[in-house]
Amino acid sequence: MGLFGTVLLAGPPALVAQEQPVEYKESNGFIDWYRVPSASLALKDSTGSLTATPEQLDSEGGGGYGARVRVPIGNAFFQGEFQNNTYDGFKGRPATATEADLIRFGIGYKPAAWPLYASLEHISQSVEVGIIEEFKDSGYGAHVGIQGGARARYHAEIGYVDVGELGAGVEYTVGGSYGLNRAFSLFVDHRTGTQKDGAGGLYEFSDTRLGIRIHFVSGPRKAGAGRRLLAD
Repeated sequence: MGLFGTVLLAGPPALVAQEQPVEYKESNGFIDWYRVPSASLALKDSTGSLTATPEQLDSEGGGGYGARVRVPIGNAFFQGEFQNNTYDGFKGRPATATEADLIRFGIGYKPAAWPLYASLEHISQSVEVGIIEEFKDSGYGAHVGIQGGARARYHAEIGYVDVGELGAGVEYTVGGSYGLNRAFSLFVDHRTGTQKDGAGGLYEFSDTRLGIRIHFVSGPRKAGAGRRLLAD
């Protein structure tokens, strides 16, 4: 066959190590920085300080910002979050400036081979309605969720929260992310929840979050060794 035929059958020599395709592998570690381009609040005051009647006040819109971190500890993880929203006033009461602060931190667990996870967190929450009244208390939240995907990922979560005087109820979160490279993703999610207290008060929150996710990355970076994006 000769030398030329042998080269054709053997293929081109591997003079340079070939770059391996990016591998998208699930991980728990990330930091989120986000804006809240859309937020709403429905408020029914059980103390009577806002209105003399039990009417419900609905905000005319709002927005905010926040940050969130998740740190893996084996199959468990620590998670913390801060969010601040401001609202443009209530329908029929446009001059009533309203601000809501939310702090959460706690622990969770996700088995390595399962897409499901569970978390338990401490919640500190406050709602300040103009100069009229500030509602503030702390409590807890318990959640279960599912996450999955590769470069394009999804997550969905349902939980129960109890924040003392600010009431208790169910909240839902759905969203997704898209990996830009091994270190960064863009994400969007929507969270809504209703908290009712024993005296008839109501707090109904809804917000959409849009931001950048910075992943905790590890592993070799050189060509031929493979690269990974560690998603949520």
